[in-house]
Amino acid sequence: MTPPSTPPVPPASPADANRRSGRRVLIILFVLFFGGAFVAGALRFSGWQPGGNKANGQLLEPPVDLRELPPQRLHGGT
Repeated sequence: MTPPSTPPVPPASPADANRRSGRRVLIILFVLFFGGAFVAGALRFSGWQPGGNKANGQLLEPPVDLRELPPQRLHGGT
């Protein structure tokens, strides 16, 4: 005795293939954009800081307010 046969599945139309392809691209773009934003937010709010975030040099004591001084060019002039 042979098992009951199922009717053959008709091939997908080109419009269905285009729709699936477009949907796949949209989902990939969504995951790339919002995934990166989600990871950045999670790192930011967890308190993580990248290494090498340290300033090198010496601070001026006492701090000088440079807003009053006009900028000067390298060879004189303003």
